[in-house]
Amino acid sequence: MAVYPKFLRLSRDWVYTPWMDALTYLKRIGMSKIEAPTLSWLSCMQTYHVLNVPFETLSIHRENETISLDSDALYDKIVNRRRGGFCYELNGLFAELLEAVGYIVTRISAKVFSGETEEFGPEFDHLTLLVHLDKKYLVDVGFGDAIRLPLAMPNGDAEDVEGRFRIVRNWHGIDDYMYEKMENGVWWPKYRFSTMPREMSEFQPMCDFHQFSKESHFAKQPICSQGTEMGRISLIPSRFIVTENGDSQLHEVSDSNDFDRKLKQHFDINRNE
Repeated sequence: MAVYPKFLRLSRDWVYTPWMDALTYLKRIGMSKIEAPTLSWLSCMQTYHVLNVPFETLSIHRENETISLDSDALYDKIVNRRRGGFCYELNGLFAELLEAVGYIVTRISAKVFSGETEEFGPEFDHLTLLVHLDKKYLVDVGFGDAIRLPLAMPNGDAEDVEGRFRIVRNWHGIDDYMYEKMENGVWWPKYRFSTMPREMSEFQPMCDFHQFSKESHFAKQPICSQGTEMGRISLIPSRFIVTENGDSQLHEVSDSNDFDRKLKQHFDINRNE
């Protein structure tokens, strides 16, 4: 495998260490240059990532493809092959990009809320990020309809085309937070998290569960979803959903060939590549 230059920020100095071509990754998400690691540029990077890299679970439904959390494998899939991925892949590689251009990043675990069972999932059910600037910011490019802007800790509240989102602390003084979205005038939990730093290797067992277990909700059907300037487009085997300004239009997917055509047309992905 080719070796790429990676930038790391040590104090105020920039040095080379091998493996990632940060500028090529930035071009993958529609950006053209490396800038100083500010909140404004972080917001741009997060937004561009959501607009250009889909949340997709196609690998789970391919017999000859296994999801790897190895940095080189993630870079090859998302940057070189122009695919997407789910949270462990998208947030995992985005964290490396952020570190490569000078941000300090903490990988954290979240327990995803299920609307069906009204319960939270297990630890490491979701990988999300904290970026350290003037304060800590929750940053997530791997959760579907999540906000596209950094949310300030400990009680950030912001709105974009995906809706209104906030962070709330469950108990005063306790490292236990809820990430919520306003839906029909009511705040609904999306996931629960603490700020405890985690290693990527700690997410591997749950990543394997979601890949290989029939009990995983990702095993039910493939999905591909990507942000747009006005909302979001999502594709599953039975329908193609276009959401703009909060209103959704459903389009029927007639068969697997139609699914493949829409996957290529709207996400530029060939299902079997």
